[in-house]
Parts: sequence; C-alpha cells; structure tokens
Amino acid sequence: DPVANVLRFAAGASLPAEYNSAVDGLPIGPEIGSCGTAAFRGAAVVAADIANDPLWRDYRALALEHGLRSCISLPIYSSGNVPGHQRGSVIGTFAVYRRDCDVPEELTQAVLSGAEELARRAIQGGRERQRQLDEPPAESARMVEAAHLAGVAIEREQAEAAVRASEARFRSVLDSFPAAVSLKDLDGRYLFVNRAKAELFGVPQSEWVGRRPREILTDELAELCERSDRLVRDRHATVREELSGRVFGGRSVTVDATYFALLHDDDTPYAICGVLTDVTAREAARGELQRLWTHAPDPLGVADFDGALRQVNPAWTERLGWSVDELLGRRCAELVHPEDLPALEAAFEQLRRGEAVLGHEHRFRCRDGSYRWYSSNVIPVPESASVHVLARDVTEEKRLVEHVRQAQKMEAIGQLASGVAHDFNNLLTVINGTSELMLMTMASGDPNRESVAQVRAAGQRATELTAQLLAFGRKAIIEPKILDLNQIVESSTRMLRRLIGENVALVTQLSPVPPVKIDPGQLELVLMNLAVNARDAMPDGGSVTIATGVDVFEAGLATESGTLRPGRYVRVGFSDTGIGIAPELRARVFEPFFTTKGIGKGTGLGLATVYGIVRQAGGGITVASEVGRGSTFEILLPAERDAAPGRPAEVIATPRRGTETVLLAEDEQGVRDFVRVALELQGYDVLAGATGDEVLQLEAAHAGAIELLVTDVVMPDLGGRALAAAVRSRRPGIRVLFMSGYTDDATVRQGVAVRGDGFVQKPFTPLQLARRVRELLDGAAGAAGAAGAAEA
Repeated sequence: DPVANVLRFAAGASLPAEYNSAVDGLPIGPEIGSCGTAAFRGAAVVAADIANDPLWRDYRALALEHGLRSCISLPIYSSGNVPGHQRGSVIGTFAVYRRDCDVPEELTQAVLSGAEELARRAIQGGRERQRQLDEPPAESARMVEAAHLAGVAIEREQAEAAVRASEARFRSVLDSFPAAVSLKDLDGRYLFVNRAKAELFGVPQSEWVGRRPREILTDELAELCERSDRLVRDRHATVREELSGRVFGGRSVTVDATYFALLHDDDTPYAICGVLTDVTAREAARGELQRLWTHAPDPLGVADFDGALRQVNPAWTERLGWSVDELLGRRCAELVHPEDLPALEAAFEQLRRGEAVLGHEHRFRCRDGSYRWYSSNVIPVPESASVHVLARDVTEEKRLVEHVRQAQKMEAIGQLASGVAHDFNNLLTVINGTSELMLMTMASGDPNRESVAQVRAAGQRATELTAQLLAFGRKAIIEPKILDLNQIVESSTRMLRRLIGENVALVTQLSPVPPVKIDPGQLELVLMNLAVNARDAMPDGGSVTIATGVDVFEAGLATESGTLRPGRYVRVGFSDTGIGIAPELRARVFEPFFTTKGIGKGTGLGLATVYGIVRQAGGGITVASEVGRGSTFEILLPAERDAAPGRPAEVIATPRRGTETVLLAEDEQGVRDFVRVALELQGYDVLAGATGDEVLQLEAAHAGAIELLVTDVVMPDLGGRALAAAVRSRRPGIRVLFMSGYTDDATVRQGVAVRGDGFVQKPFTPLQLARRVRELLDGAAGAAGAAGAAEA
C-alpha cells in the first residue's frame, strides 16, 4: 500500500492464519522483519535465525510463537525484474519461511530465479484488473475500438506466452526444490509432481499426472494421503503430520508432510498442494539414539544447571536401584557422597560458565545405602538450560587399582624383608643355636639357665616373625607336596580347638576334593592364623566353620590377592560369627602390621602371612564380612590333576649320634663356630674353613675319608655349588648339605642342584642340624628332602 506505506497480506496458504492476520499492515522500514526491511531496502533479506536476527527484534516473538525460525524475503518491482530491463518501483515482497534454522543456498537461488517474477505478474495483473473495473470504458470511434481490440488480442497472446514461460520457470524452480512437491485437484488427481517427489517414491514424473494416490502408491501410503486430502478439502485446514510407510520395492520411508489448499479470490479451494520432506535418515538416527538411550549399560541423563535430574535412562535404576520417579526432579547433591560435594559444586560452577566437565569422579548412593564410584562426562547445553550426563561405573576399576596398590605395597615390604633376611638369619642362627647349646650343657640348677632360656625364647619369636614376613612377601623357601586338603584340616582340628578356646565351637564340613600342591607346614600356618583371627573376633564366644569344596571358573576370578586364571580350584572356607569387619577396614586386613587389636595384642602379620602363603601357592583369597554378622575367608588353591597325595614323612624325635668326618664351609665366623660345636657335640669330626679355597686345602690335606660337606650357598670367593663340584670331583661319594640365610629361590636352586643333596634354612637349631645331617648320611630321607628343596 504505497499510500499508507505498509504491506498488505495477499497470500500464504501454508502459514498459520493467525500469523497472516498479524502481519497484515506490516510497516515498511529499515528494521521491520524480513519483508518490511526488503521493501524498504529494495533488496533481498535472509534471516538464518529469527531468534537472534536484529531485524526481527520487535517481531521475533510473533514468528517463534508460530514455529517460524528462518526466512528469505525479496522485493517485487513493477517492471524490470527480468535481467536487462530497468526496474520500476517496489510493489510487494515475496517470502519463504522455514521451521528450521538456516536457509539453504539452493532455496535462495530458487526463489531469486523465478518466484519474484511470478508474484510480480500476479500483483500487476490484479491491479490492472481492478483498474479496469474501477474505470468505465470510454466511448470511442469505431476505428479506435477496432484498434483497441487488435491491441487486446496482441496483448493477450503476449500475456499467454509470458504465462507459459513463467509456468516453465516455476516448474523448473519446483524441480530444483529438495522437498517433494505435488499439486492435486479437488478430486484427488495429480496435476504436477516435482523431481524430488518422483525420486522419493520411485515412480517417474510422467506416470503421476491424472492419477489418484491409490493408482500410484502402496495402499498404506495412499490411505494416509487421501485422509490428509479430505481434511484440507473439507475443512480448508493446513495439515502437518509425519507419515511412515513402504514404497514399491519394499523400502520404508518417513516424511514430514504439509498439505494445504490453493484458494480462488473468493477463498474457495481449487487445488491441494503437498510438500514432503524425507526424514527417513533422521528418524532412523533418532531410533538408534533411543535404542542407545534405552539399552546403554551406563547411566545417561539430562539435568538442569542446579543439578535436578530431568531425564534418566533405565541404567540408573538397574545400577543404583532407584526408580525413575524417585530420581526425576531430585538434585544430584542429595545422592552424592558428602565428601564429594565440594568437587560436585565446583563442577556445576564450571558447567554454568559453559565449560564441559570430563572425567569427574564421585560416589553415588544406591537405594540400599551403599555407594558406587562413577566417572562422569557432563556437557552444558545453554539453549535448553540443561546439561547432558554420561556416567561410567568405575567401582570395579577402583577396586582393582586399590588391589594393585596394595599388592605393590606388600611386594615392597616383602622385598625389604627378603633383603635383610640373610644377615638377620645368620644372627638368629648364632643366637638360637648358641643358647640351645648352652641349655644342653647347663645343669638344671644353674642360676643362669633361666636367662639363657629367655634369650632362646626371644630368638625363637624373632625367627617366627622373620618367617611370617618372608611368607607374607612370598620369599620363604618352601617344600610343596601333593596333599589331601581334608586330611590336613582333620589333623589340625585338635590343635585348632585348643587355640580358639572352649567358648568357641569348631565345626567342619568337608566335601570330597582333589589334591593340592602346597607346603604342609605353610598350610597349617594358614589354618592357625585364620583360627587366631576368628577367636579374637569372638571375645564372648561363638562358632567357627571350616568347609571345603570345589569351584570351577570359566573366566578369571578377581580376588583380594590377585586375579586367578580359569580352571578348577579347591576351596577351604573359614567362617566365624564374630564382630565382622567395617567396610572401610576390609581393604586393609591383609596389610602387614595393620591390626585393630590393642597394643601388645597382635603383630598385624597373621592375615598378611596368609595372603603371602596363598599367593606363593598360586591361589587366591577372598573375604566377605558385615559388621555384627561375622566374616568368611575363602582360600582357593589350584587343583592338581592326575596326582595322588603323598604320605607325610615320619619325624625322628632324637637323631642318632655319629662318628663321620664333616667338611664345613661358612664365611660368618659366629655361624661357623656354632655349627662346628653342634656337630662335635654329636660326635662328628669337623674340618672347618671360612672360604672355599681354605676348605679345599683342608680337604686335600686330609688323608682319611670325608663323608659330608656342609657349606653355605653364597660365599665371597667360591660359592657353595662350585665348592661342592670341586670336592665331588675328588671324592665322588661325598654327600652335601647346603645352608643359606637367603630367601631367593633362584639363588638357593643354584646350590641345590644335584639329586641326593640336602638343604637347611637358616636359622636352625642344633637338633634340626643333627637330624638333617643324619638323614643325609643314613640315606633315609635325603633324596626326598633334596627333591623338595629343589622344587622350592
């Protein structure tokens, strides 16, 4: 309207009627939306995002209310739209709206190439017709009338040619549209379909015109189209819906369809236009996302910037036990461990600044009151004032890391114990051996006997402490044997009953089990330490149950002492009805020197020793406990195949004295003197030297027989193995007894290499030494003992 300087609404059948009414009379100016600005500037205006475009500042609420997000608008001139012609004045605008942000380049080009020309002709034609109606025809002479009729005929022919050219351009424009466009008459027959429509449904364009949907589409899609046509035709409504079905060939398609009526000047419909956008890929992606959301093993969620949960996937209920209703609207801070709240608040502050939070670790409370560790990646989405959460359960990872840390700490202590064991064992050999010799030679009434006995007792306790440290660190020298586990449990029952006391009942539940391979003394030490631990957990009495059985693991099993390989294992469970272990202490029960007992009531090495022995035997240990409901320790040892348990060797109470000659090599003088005296008191002749070379000289100078070489494994100049080989080269029948304070199996095996040799671990007592010497010389158990030491 050039007089009022406003735009008047002319047509827009696919736009909401409320919007069309609201924009009628839109002013023309520099910042009046897309259309008002295009009319003012006389140039095309593209608004890629109405919500943020400054030209729409005063009008964006109106557009957004009706779902309009982007727009291209261009001016229409009274003449000169065709290239090469001079343009006239602006007589209108032509606009295309989209419900999505951004205006595709192909749409811009399509509109610029032909739409404005069609609209210009429509407006000019309407104005010309209105002028002819408003101005009565002037009377003229017959010549003027004839000329006028001739001119009209010429103009009509020119107009029809222009219309045909415009129609061709219009069809070309529609064929270039990415959306599928069709025109139908009110009877439902197709008047036109563009290329995109033909390609979408797999039917050539030439086969559509004059046919109804049921003649060209599958029954499923035809029924949907005809239903939409009826709504448009009968109610003059604009229909927008999502349609899904199969086209010929079996392919499934999903389209976002809009149907609207084309109207005459009197608002009566004369055709139905359909615009379809193929959203098959989008819907497939949406379906994949929905499946991911539903079946994801990890919790996914949406929360607001205050931490209140808006959406959660099923993994939340599966992992944590909460129902969806219990979680929605609840703030994360209510479910996070109190110690993790400061870090949680810092993370949300970071999110409010628009920064993502990656790898945030926290403990989430389950419905049963327990906590699980989660590592969360959280992405802020300011447009929806929300954050998207992907949380991964890392509880088991945390536990495994803690196991590794624990194992490394225990390994370090074991290395430390092994490092000092050699020197410490040499000292204990002298202390224990000398005090034993003194007691053997002192009269019963000697006033110093009690003091010497206390020295011996202290040395024995130190020996036990060293043995526990080495067993814990898996550094002890062992003699594993094929054993019947049930037999060991049964033989240990009497000792265990005395150990746990009369107010604790001992129950055994033994099932048939295959044999295992372990040092019998160490297995008894495991049972004894578990019994002591159970007794201390039941100060007011209770019961202890020892149960055996067989477990088969198809996959590896994680235990407190490491991951076991798949296979068959013999299980011995040790359960008590004691006070139980608090969750925060459970991870520390196998730490050396860790104890909950009072000062002087425990060394903290009992369970650490069990841990080391079981690991050295290739097994595993687990613990389950609840405060006030007792504890259960389960030992898992690899089952032996095709092996029968051996009979325990008989123990000689007091060894027989001897008269043989013994060659002794020991670089520590205190140990050398003790061994020499202990052997001489048993009747042996001893040739003792401090080095390998010195001992070889003694052997060469001795003309008589030498029945036994007793040598330390590791010596400064010539080691025990080399010394034994040198002596044996001159005296082939000599027996060899190796001694060592080292605990490295490889080091000891270097010396104990010949079948028939023996081994004694420092520290040892005179009686233990005498028994070992007598076994080798008599040949009673020498072979078995040497084989056991070599296997160790």
